[in-house]
Amino acid sequence: DSTIASTLELAIKGYLKIKEEAKKGLFGSSPEYKIVLTDKEVDESLSEDLKALLFEYKSYGDEFYLSYRIKRNLASLKKSLKK
Repeated sequence: DSTIASTLELAIKGYLKIKEEAKKGLFGSSPEYKIVLTDKEVDESLSEDLKALLFEYKSYGDEFYLSYRIKRNLASLKKSLKK
């Protein structure tokens, strides 16, 4: 998913951090992913797509949880990177 790749790219470039938190449920715990935006100034060389996603994320506030679809894709990506 291009949104996942773009989110990871923004994290690598220092515009946001991705924090994993345990969410307790009826059948145990599952990971919950929180986006925490940093105060880094937007570089003009950042692609228009990344700028658009970053500004969309900023409209959600300084911290927010990812949607279920994005969480699921990040979990799969994280598992594949650990192999």
